[in-house]
Amino acid sequence: MARNLGSSDVVEVAALGPAGNQLSFTAGSASIIARLVDGQYPNYGQVIPAQFDRSVTVNTPNLIGGLRRAALVAGDRANMVKLAVSNQQLIITASSDIAGNAYEELEVEQTGEDLTIAFNAKYLSDILGHVDSPQAVLEFLGPLSPAAIRPLEAVEGTSQLYVLMPLRQ
Repeated sequence: MARNLGSSDVVEVAALGPAGNQLSFTAGSASIIARLVDGQYPNYGQVIPAQFDRSVTVNTPNLIGGLRRAALVAGDRANMVKLAVSNQQLIITASSDIAGNAYEELEVEQTGEDLTIAFNAKYLSDILGHVDSPQAVLEFLGPLSPAAIRPLEAVEGTSQLYVLMPLRQ
């Protein structure tokens, strides 16, 4: 909301409605009204595997660049890119009947068995854009299990963990 309200120094916040489940944010001539959605928040802890048996440490900007280039080709197939991890290499591939093929190799630090997994390139690059570290750790359990993405070196006092479901290949 702060980004949409502009650069005003003062933001007025007011509760609205008889139930108090709405808030009004006003800064200058901009105003945004938000409503609290009633309901049970999903238990995200159940989605995150307790342990992972494979991990990859990769240069975050290099992976983002590779994903964005591959996404140019993968645009017509749910933005699907495949990540193949083998012999300390991460191979990013995407293919399209119209746009051709994409292939890129990145050096990584790999632990565990080799793996090929597919993701929506936009979702993965959006997550990586928020990782506050020059290197990211991607942890896997298998090609159809959720993957965890976190910074290698967390900023002091912060904790980041992102979970992304893979696509069926």
